[in-house]
Formats: sequence, structure tokens, C-alpha cells
Amino acid sequence: TKTVQKIKQGVSNTVGKILPSNSAKSQLQSLGIKVEEKRIGLQVDGTTIRGLEIDDALGNNLGRTFKTFDNFDETTKTATSVKSIDMDSKTYLSGSRLSSKLNKDLKAIENFTEYSLKGTNLSRNDIEERVLKIVINNKPLNTSQMENLKKVVTHATEEGIRVEAVILK
Repeated sequence: TKTVQKIKQGVSNTVGKILPSNSAKSQLQSLGIKVEEKRIGLQVDGTTIRGLEIDDALGNNLGRTFKTFDNFDETTKTATSVKSIDMDSKTYLSGSRLSSKLNKDLKAIENFTEYSLKGTNLSRNDIEERVLKIVINNKPLNTSQMENLKKVVTHATEEGIRVEAVILK
């Protein structure tokens, strides 16, 4: 009846205000990660081929095999390393494996000095801002993934590296 529907709606509205949203976007934002959602017609599936397709779709401007970074913005002097991660993969369901992988990526960003590929040159001196951008599918993260991502963001911040995310819709 109408009374039951009103009660259900009231409970639903109240629960929505009390409990945090369980979306990947809100989860990542709660860690201080800048998030953008994109529809590129692809989903992360853990394969190298799909990772390269995503890399192309997101506008890699340094070249597919450029060391460490995928994009460099001449105007803002921002170098970005893009990493597609299948969070449903058995490997990354345990957050510790996820943080191990991302900390390895951060170490590569920290240790980058210079690289040249097919006439494209990039040096540490050219870079004013460094970004690690993770690309994931639009699915909620588990508790272990969240706890370990928080550690990664803390480590990145300490090293002057910003963590951002792209959620594929």
C-alpha cells in the first residue's frame, strides 16, 4: 500500500544518508584521489592487448614503449604514468598485491631521470608535476583494496606524486 511504500522510501533515504556510497568513484574520492569517469567502449580485463587499447584511447602522447610515463603535458609540465588494473583479478583481490604493484610503479616514477624514444625526449628537469593514474572498471573495491590504496596514496603524497583515477563506464 501507499503507507508501506512511504515507509520504505523513508528508510531508503535515511540509510543513503547514514551509509557512505559504495561506488568506486566515492570510494576513491574518500582517499583523496581525483576521479574522472569515461566511456571509451573498453573495460580493463588484465590483458596487455587491452591495456594498450586503453592507453591509446586515453591519449598516450609519448609512445607505447616510452619508459615510465605515458603522457606529458608541455603546458603544465605534468608527466603521467597510466596503469590499467583489473581489480577483479585474483592477483589484486588481495590489497597487498595491489599496493606492491602500485608501489613498484611509484618507485619507477620517483627514479625517472630521462628517456628518449623516436625523437621524443623527456628529462626529470622538464617535469614539474608527476601523476600516477590508475584505470579501473566501475565496480566497488573491497576493504583490503581500499586499505592498501590508502597506503599507496600516502606514500605517493610523501614523494610529491599525485594519484588520480579513471573509472571506465
